[in-house]
Amino acid sequence: LEEPIIFDEINLTILEWWNIYDIDEYLNKKELIETGEYIAYVNNIDKILKLKEFFPFLDKQETLEWYLYPDTYKVVKTPFKINNFVIKQLEWFENKVYNTILKELSNKEILDLINLASIVEKEEKNPEEKSSVAGILKKRLDSEWMIWADITVCYPHELTSQQCKMVVSKYINEKSEYNTRTMKWLPKTPIWSPSFDTINATLNYKETAYWFYLHDTTNWKIYYAKDNAWHEKNKNLYIK
Repeated sequence: LEEPIIFDEINLTILEWWNIYDIDEYLNKKELIETGEYIAYVNNIDKILKLKEFFPFLDKQETLEWYLYPDTYKVVKTPFKINNFVIKQLEWFENKVYNTILKELSNKEILDLINLASIVEKEEKNPEEKSSVAGILKKRLDSEWMIWADITVCYPHELTSQQCKMVVSKYINEKSEYNTRTMKWLPKTPIWSPSFDTINATLNYKETAYWFYLHDTTNWKIYYAKDNAWHEKNKNLYIK
């Protein structure tokens, strides 16, 4: 009683565009888990069923991935407990996102919103442009166009974001439920858990006259286009 217990605490920063394979790799490099432990936990159906009792946004998911909120967490390193960390991620999603802007939506509407937001998260880095990009993707969906977002193609192959960068061209023409270049509609599931700002921008998307966009590969500035001819001209000007 005279000597205080000192916990070995560290900060863990989970980035917005990380999937569960990124997080697993990160925790392993921090020497907190063995490879695959985090992935196995968040995909454990028995654990998901138990957590559904406490988190109303969980429905028929086979993974917790899309609700593992990206942020910086203070955790006890020794012993590190995956269940405590995952519950904290779900609680932060509930408090920061669900209770704030999603509570009036159905679970199906929430999942579709997060699905689109997970694409917007990687498609646009500038917070001021996210709602416009979300609006363009939403317009394509509503018009039964393909989304054409390359970042979705790697997800079924269980790759980290870095691994995907190296092989994305390998899967670009693959027929799959995640390839938005070869299928209409949203991917089968979201591809990671997006941030509050991106979810909010997607929920409150901006309607514009544009159908296309691309980024200058030297400075990431976005250029919009109303038709394909304009888009092709932008490609010649800004893609190096």
